[in-house]
Amino acid sequence: MIDLAQESLLPLVEVPEFLHTCGVKSRQGGKVPLSAVYAWIQGGLLETVKMGRTYTSVEALARMAAEGGQKETAPQRRKRKRERTAQATEQQSRDFEELRALGYKV
Repeated sequence: MIDLAQESLLPLVEVPEFLHTCGVKSRQGGKVPLSAVYAWIQGGLLETVKMGRTYTSVEALARMAAEGGQKETAPQRRKRKRERTAQATEQQSRDFEELRALGYKV
């Protein structure tokens, strides 16, 4: 989680240039495309904060690099989704039972 008081914020649109100045290159040898930055966010790899514009931080980029940029695989995402669905179904069943106990017909 980005600590606004302690971390150096960086607008998302500036991330490719920042990485380029740090020597980070794309697979093709050029700047990392902004689309890759958005993919990192969508994949849960890069932390952001929205304050009018969307920002990340230099420290968030460092954390992502330290974690090795390990992206969740499709089977892991499907398993996590199944688990969330099962939990929601169980909660809904408990809620219905509670309503029935209170005399509601559901």
